[in-house]
Amino acid sequence: MKNICPASNLGPFLQRMTLLLAVVLLLCTAASLLRAQDQNSAQQTIETVHGVVVNSIDKKPVARVLVTTGDQRMATMTDSEGRFSFAVRRRAASANSSMQAGIIANTGVPGLGTTPQTIATIGLMVRRPGYQQIPSMVQLTTDQQGAIQPITVEIIPGGVLRGTVQTSSGETPANVSVQLLHKQIQDGRATWMIQKTVQTNGHGTYQFSDLLTGDYKVMTAQWSAHGRSFLFEPSVSSGFLPAFNAAAGDLASAPSIHIRAGDAVEEYLTLREATFYPVSVPVAGGTQGAGYSVSVDGDDQLSGYSLMYDSSKQRVVGSLPIGSYDIRVSGGGQTQSTGTGKVEVTASEVKASTIALYPSGTITFRVQLDYSAKQPDATRAGLAPSYSGGNNMGPARTNTASRSLSVTLYPADSLLAPGVNMGGSPGKSDDELVLSNVRDGRYWVWAMPQHGYVASLTSGGVDLMREPLVMEPNSSSEPIYVTLRDDGAKLSGTITGINLAQAQAHPTGIGNFIVLCIPMDGYITHPAFPFYTNGRFSYANLAPARYLVLAMPMSLMKISQQLQSVEYRDENVMRQLIPKGTVVTLEAGQSAEIQVPLLPDEDN
Repeated sequence: MKNICPASNLGPFLQRMTLLLAVVLLLCTAASLLRAQDQNSAQQTIETVHGVVVNSIDKKPVARVLVTTGDQRMATMTDSEGRFSFAVRRRAASANSSMQAGIIANTGVPGLGTTPQTIATIGLMVRRPGYQQIPSMVQLTTDQQGAIQPITVEIIPGGVLRGTVQTSSGETPANVSVQLLHKQIQDGRATWMIQKTVQTNGHGTYQFSDLLTGDYKVMTAQWSAHGRSFLFEPSVSSGFLPAFNAAAGDLASAPSIHIRAGDAVEEYLTLREATFYPVSVPVAGGTQGAGYSVSVDGDDQLSGYSLMYDSSKQRVVGSLPIGSYDIRVSGGGQTQSTGTGKVEVTASEVKASTIALYPSGTITFRVQLDYSAKQPDATRAGLAPSYSGGNNMGPARTNTASRSLSVTLYPADSLLAPGVNMGGSPGKSDDELVLSNVRDGRYWVWAMPQHGYVASLTSGGVDLMREPLVMEPNSSSEPIYVTLRDDGAKLSGTITGINLAQAQAHPTGIGNFIVLCIPMDGYITHPAFPFYTNGRFSYANLAPARYLVLAMPMSLMKISQQLQSVEYRDENVMRQLIPKGTVVTLEAGQSAEIQVPLLPDEDN
């Protein structure tokens, strides 16, 4: 497992898929229920949907919870015993209906499944301070007399992270900005997203509430009792260094704070006083009047130190304590430019050479469509809708590079790793796709075809499926050659160790499962994920590779978290997961049948 490399990033694909799923489940389902109200009243029956909201941990009723449907057309509050109800209309049973008391328009989504007594799946949102606001999916079922049975909706207590910021002398300053960072999995790697920022109160305390289960860190930026203005003092001044939880020296070394539903965790931050010296670094090559951002010690801007660009003087200005710092200046409007430099701060002087700005680079993708001759012309041209294990996003477009492929770059060396330079624009010929304004650095290249799979991704002899792309300053990369094929493998199988009856009875599971298919030996494709019921799954057109296949129950309240929760870039994580799934090697055009065990509860 020494050279395990990930599949490409889940983020953009999953965001589209989970957004689509959320819209279908939370809006369309509720709207379908309400459309029955527009039918002839003689053909309608007024029914009452009633139930109870309970705490997901102790299962006790929760009072004063706002319960709304996905489209916000129906809303009610729970009483002191957690009970709620609202009226709906449904069509009366037809002569050939198999339901005794008629049906509300069945709102099941293909692949989600319903039980014989289920008349609809409805999306609800439950809200109350101190609890997480997560959509909940529940099934409406009928008893033998055809009446809608009571439903139970779980609401998850939010976690709390609070603490006190104090100086090394014991003072508790007010108005110190505290940032909360939440661990996210992007491209199979842990990254940290700034989730919230709060100010300490008059007692130096801070609090973050309603937190999802997960891992967190907290930090402050450099600070002074004089406020932010001290950052740009023209003379030596006193201030405080950035502080991180567990008294760590930086964000990377700060340990994670794990918070579960209902937890209340305290974390104290200690500010260490230091002398700050004025910094002024000339910048050459900037555009007059253009805006530029400045980052200190990393593109992620999570060092806690701040400098700014003074456009009138074309200089980077601010204050820093004694130390050595890497500075990056970037921006400039439509045509981006970037430059880097070093600043050495001592008690006697500040050493810094001029930072020269250069235009950001350009990457050209040259795409070869090596599709099968057996495919219909419309499919070969990228016009036919297709689904192949998550690799295709509905109807493809025309047979050009800019229409058959989308690309995204992800910084390889940043704790905060958003996608940059997404999409691409047409090149000089039909087989070219161009990304502009790419600054220097190391990037994972994520390529997503409209049809088929990425068979190869190379540049200058480097296999970009397994190695990052290196962009040098003031230069453009060699062309990236992409080959797309559609002779992928087919994988089918059965999930073992499941209890369908129990899963279908669960208020958030409705008997469905997520099957993740994770490439193990290279940056070949993103993990594919279908939603299947009855314990069966099937993929088509998977890229030839060795895969780890994992199965887990699908929680509709946490679907986005589930799909992006596998840290498959981490060798230790993969080593622990391999015995809990099924490993399969697929060749081009192969059909394989496997069995996959359901992940144990503790891993779900």
